Amino acid sequence: MATRMWLGTDSTDPTAFDAAANWSGSTVPIAGDLVVFSPNYNNPCTKNIDQGTTAFNEVVVEAGFTQQIGNPTDPLTCTPAKFDYHGGGIIYADLGAASIPVVVTNSGSGAGGTYGVYLEGTITTLSVSGGKVAVASFPGDSATITTVAQSGGTILLGAGSSSPTTVTVNGGGFSTRVSAATVNVYKGTFSTSEAAAITTKLNAYGGNLNLSG
Repeated sequence: MATRMWLGTDSTDPTAFDAAANWSGSTVPIAGDLVVFSPNYNNPCTKNIDQGTTAFNEVVVEAGFTQQIGNPTDPLTCTPAKFDYHGGGIIYADLGAASIPVVVTNSGSGAGGTYGVYLEGTITTLSVSGGKVAVASFPGDSATITTVAQSGGTILLGAGSSSPTTVTVNGGGFSTRVSAATVNVYKGTFSTSEAAAITTKLNAYGGNLNLSG
C-alpha cells in the first residue's frame, strides 16, 4: 500500500485526478492505496475523477482542506475500504458497492446554504458529528444505508436512499424523505417529509420531532 497525496500542481491540467503530476510520487492512486487530500496542497480536484470500482484502501480528506472534490455530474467514484471527510469544502462522492463506514466531522456549504458532502453508494454506518451531508439527494442518485449515528451537523436522506434500519440522533438536525425502521432521538431535531415513515419504532428521549411524512 502506498500513500498518494493530492497535489493539484500539474502545469497543464491541475484539476484532473488522472494526471500523474497531480499526485505525490507522480503516480495516480491504484487499488490498495491510501488517498489523502491535505491542506498542505489545498487545490481542487474536479476533472476525470470517476475511478469506477477501484478499491482504494481509504479516502481521507483532512481538516483544513477547503477545495471542491468532484462535481454533480462527475463525482469521485471508487470503492474504498473506508471514507473519512474532515475538510471544509464541498465533495461529491459515489462509493458504489463499497459497503463501508463513512465518517464526516465537518464540511463547507454551497450557495444558499446547500450541503457540503454529497454521497451515493452503499454505506454500512454513516457517522456525522459536524458538517452538512446529503445522501442520494439529486434526481437519479441512489444509496443504500444501514445505520445512521449522528451527534451533530445536518443530514438529509434524499428520495434515492434506501430505508435505514436504525437512525440515532444525539444532536444536530436529521431530515429524511424515505422511511426508517427504528429511530432513537436523544437531542437535536428529527424530521420526516414526502413519503417518509417510521416503520418499526420511535424512541424519543428528548430533542424535537417534526413528523410530516
